[in-house]
Amino acid sequence: MPTQGLARAVAAEWAARNKTVDFSAMKLTRLAIMALDWAGPERARAVERAATYAGSDLICHRAPEPAALIQRQAELWQPLVDWALVCYGAALVVGVGITPIRQPAATLERLKAPIEALDPFRLAALVEATSLTGSLVIALALLEERLVPAGAWAAADVDEAFQNQTWGEDEQALRQRAGRRLDLEAAALFLALLRA
Repeated sequence: MPTQGLARAVAAEWAARNKTVDFSAMKLTRLAIMALDWAGPERARAVERAATYAGSDLICHRAPEPAALIQRQAELWQPLVDWALVCYGAALVVGVGITPIRQPAATLERLKAPIEALDPFRLAALVEATSLTGSLVIALALLEERLVPAGAWAAADVDEAFQNQTWGEDEQALRQRAGRRLDLEAAALFLALLRA
């Protein structure tokens, strides 16, 4: 492990196990294993896996209605679109609806560059956060401490949260959302332990 804090946290996960090993409950261990796997030939595939999200980033697809959701998306997502431009020079195209938006090649390259620069441990956390949020930009903002974990979750969950407020909550969906949020918090903790 690259830091003592991460080593202690992973050791604590192993110490908490009885006779069975359940990697779904050992979130930091699972991320560390991913990092070790991606230290070698699999690294390029991991980089590509995260970079692919830039072409269909969640924050670029705005709702056509209702007005309350449009406003909430703009409040949470537009600052991230602006930040990506300032931080990476990545000018993201924003559209309405779920129709694919063609992002400029220069934007995709500028968002891929910081991924390629990551060590395997930060790469593992970034890939995890990207897949959990549906957004490379949200994951990069979490990595760069532009967003705290609760802010990253709020940005990623804006659509589902709005739907639940409007139509009511489904118990199974709530459990799945809670699990994704815990996984995102684990990725953020993993990153924090790498900084320590």
